[in-house]
Amino acid sequence: MLPLYDSLWVYGLEQIYAPLGGLALPAGVAGRLTYTGTGTSFTPRNNAYSYNISGNAAFGTANGNQQNVSPANLFVGGTASTDGAFQLRTGSPAIGTGESGTDVGAFAGALPYRLSGIPNVPTIYQYSQSVSGNTLNATISTRSNN
Repeated sequence: MLPLYDSLWVYGLEQIYAPLGGLALPAGVAGRLTYTGTGTSFTPRNNAYSYNISGNAAFGTANGNQQNVSPANLFVGGTASTDGAFQLRTGSPAIGTGESGTDVGAFAGALPYRLSGIPNVPTIYQYSQSVSGNTLNATISTRSNN
């Protein structure tokens, strides 16, 4: 599967800003995290942070932000699929707390993320064939996300 992003940058020190602490991250995700530290390499200026959920007090509580929320309370976790683990858990503080009462996260909004990138049209995900004499036996498995 192709990655959806090259890197994730987290402003702050890893030991303080651990936004995904408590989650079993796949190596591919964990390897893309870069913590910037607190030096001058990244200085936010004149920014408005809205509808963020943080494991600490990084964003405060203005503009719909939530602080000191454990990631374990946000996502279903597990190992069913890499992307499926980031669906919102029942009772998650991200449910209904986004702009205009939408859920916060990739699975929300007008164009929500689809698990494993499967589109709304049938997609072939497995094909196998065998030959028996003059007969070609083919099995095609399809699925869609609607």
